[in-house]
Amino acid sequence: MSETTLTLGMKFDTAAGKPKTVSLQPCRENLTADEVKAAMDAFIASGVFVYDPTAKLGASIIERTVTTLF
Repeated sequence: MSETTLTLGMKFDTAAGKPKTVSLQPCRENLTADEVKAAMDAFIASGVFVYDPTAKLGASIIERTVTTLF
């Protein structure tokens, strides 16, 4: 039996110049680039993150499949 999960990885630049990634699971498989960009803009504007994200560097959907052997 196999189980597949999707994770949204959003990579941000920070005020310190060190990139950080926020991962959200599960995510929809039909996310659009515009939806993710809007979410990332909201994260930056919210000011709730300690590492102070300043810019979007990229995003990806990571697909992970786990197959149970027994």
